[in-house]
Amino acid sequence: LNLGEIKGAYQIFFLPDRLVIITSSSKVYALGANDNGQLCIGSIGENVQGINLAGDRKLTQAVGGYIHTLLLDDKGNVYGCGRTSAG
Repeated sequence: LNLGEIKGAYQIFFLPDRLVIITSSSKVYALGANDNGQLCIGSIGENVQGINLAGDRKLTQAVGGYIHTLLLDDKGNVYGCGRTSAG
C-alpha cells in the first residue's frame, strides 16, 4: 500500500503493530499485525496491502487496544474485532 494513494484521510489510528485510516469518503484502510483478527478484515494474518473495510457503512471513527479494534459508524453502531477472551 502506498500511503500517498489514500486521499482525504481525516482520522488515523495507530498502535505499534497496526494502522487504521478513515478517509473523508468513508473508506477505511487497515494494515499491520492481525494474528487475533484485530484488523477486522475477515481473516487472520498480517496485512500489508490495506483493505477497505467500510463496504456500505459510513465508518467515522476507529479506536483499539492490545488485541482489538472498534469501529463506529455514522448511525452510532459499534463494530468490534480481535480477541474476545477478556470480555
